[in-house]
Amino acid sequence: MRWSDLTSGKRQAPPPLEGPVALVVGIGTGLWALAFLAQLPFWSRYAEDGRTNWIWTCLVGVGLGLFGLWFNGRREAAIRRDAERAASGTAAGSSAAATGGDDPRPDTPTH
Repeated sequence: MRWSDLTSGKRQAPPPLEGPVALVVGIGTGLWALAFLAQLPFWSRYAEDGRTNWIWTCLVGVGLGLFGLWFNGRREAAIRRDAERAASGTAAGSSAAATGGDDPRPDTPTH
């Protein structure tokens, strides 16, 4: 298989995987925090060897994991909100289309 076969649009993308995203991100964040705490007592040894970046890498992993938890919470809330709007028949897109107005939000693909 060549790269052009993947990028030419001949193949459709597989459907996104849905699962316990918050659980997976939470476990990963916890593991980064555990690695940070486990390495913290060795700070002076890492400083002597010039390897304090290992500790900072763990801390960045925790920060990115917390951002991922926040982002996923907002994403899931938006998905629930859109599903509720679609179920009640008051989707913003249908009311804007009926009045001829533009929806300020970009269209999101449906799965």
